[in-house]
Amino acid sequence: MQTLSCYVLTYNSEKYLDQVLQPLQSIADEIVLLDSGSRDRTEEIGNKYNARFVHRKFDDFKTQRNFAASQCKSDWVLFVDSDEVLDEAMVTEVQELKKNNFLIEGQSIDAFRLKRRWYLFGEEVRAFLPVSSPDFPVRLFNKHKVSFKDSSNLVHETPSGFETEASLSRGAVHHYSCDSIDYLFSKLNQYTTLAAQDMLRKGKKSSWLKCFIHAESAWLTWYFKKGGWRDGQVGFLLGIYAYLYAFMKYLKLLYIQKGSKS
Repeated sequence: MQTLSCYVLTYNSEKYLDQVLQPLQSIADEIVLLDSGSRDRTEEIGNKYNARFVHRKFDDFKTQRNFAASQCKSDWVLFVDSDEVLDEAMVTEVQELKKNNFLIEGQSIDAFRLKRRWYLFGEEVRAFLPVSSPDFPVRLFNKHKVSFKDSSNLVHETPSGFETEASLSRGAVHHYSCDSIDYLFSKLNQYTTLAAQDMLRKGKKSSWLKCFIHAESAWLTWYFKKGGWRDGQVGFLLGIYAYLYAFMKYLKLLYIQKGSKS
């Protein structure tokens, strides 16, 4: 039978880590925590679940994920974030898939998409830039077929290389993304810096006009078109987040361009 490695990127991740690792215990042959400098109980909690603790300074999500996969001993890898919890139905579905050597009706599959539901401030939401909820990200894959290529974004990164895929949706991965304003906007600053670097790498240009046009477009898309208005106060806040995300990434790109000319 094929074995399965699970990895989690961690940084001061003690809040949800028990809930994250507990269901992984019943499906993983090994658990790897790739940590970028935690100062809380992250390593202590990982030790409870016999997780292998690996240190690497964070540079961007794409590189961090590729390194984490390289540390996994199994050909098959499942990854979750340190605030994502597999429910019982999803665990059962992965267990059944593992028993079948990751074959669907005898067919070899390179990558599996897992149904994911998003929660912010304790409430399930319909939209949080850049995804609608539920979404179906690739989270389980054969590492010899799938990786985060150079073309992937540094943030909101996307794996590629697979020729066949399937979805697991009887259960879900529950993503408890943010529960405080401080954390939400600290992520905004980190993510927009990486997003601006992505745009620079892809040859995109910015201007003050683009800052405002893309911000207005993001607000209209994520609050109205994607249904954020149906999520009440949280949805309104996430509409503001979408506006600021678009504005800040173009603003940062603008100043990176100005710096390169000086």
